[in-house]
Amino acid sequence: MRLLRFRHGERISTGAVQPGSDTVQVIAGTFFEDPLPTGEEVSIDDVMLLAPVLPSKLVCVGKNYAAHAAEFGMAVPEEPLLFLKPSTAVIGPDDQWTRAKGFDGSCPLGPWIETSVDPTDAVVETRLNGDVVQRASTADMVFGVAELIEYITTFMTLLPGDVLLTGTPEGVGRVRSGDIVEVEVEGVGTLRNGVTGP
Repeated sequence: MRLLRFRHGERISTGAVQPGSDTVQVIAGTFFEDPLPTGEEVSIDDVMLLAPVLPSKLVCVGKNYAAHAAEFGMAVPEEPLLFLKPSTAVIGPDDQWTRAKGFDGSCPLGPWIETSVDPTDAVVETRLNGDVVQRASTADMVFGVAELIEYITTFMTLLPGDVLLTGTPEGVGRVRSGDIVEVEVEGVGTLRNGVTGP
């Protein structure tokens, strides 16, 4: 099932899309607290997708792919290398995206939450203006999702909706204003954003 936040007319709502359907079942409340179907349905073609969550924090992992660390001439860290992004960095699919890690609008999320994907072995592919620049499996991560959650929660409280960004594969490079970046995760979907800024 896909869980999403969306704008329909002047209203912002949450909803669910069943596998094989193009109809959003509108939900009252949030995904994390008392989600109740309202009975209302709208076509996914009639909504504007937003970032699926509004996290209190985003916990990011650096150098979590050995090949990415190697491209910078760095050793793989012995324990997860963490940094944070502010919640104001979050934007949704097809919004403005500025370059850098923590600026407002610098962290696209979406297009939705997929409840049935296996995070231990999913292919992640990044395309820049249609050209594949990164491709790896989450199985290649130095620290897996379960290990990261266990490590992080020993010293930090994760709240419903918080986001864990597990690192980037090798193939990083510059982006410029006007570029189109697409990140596709196998079994989830494709997040597409244009780049703005110098």
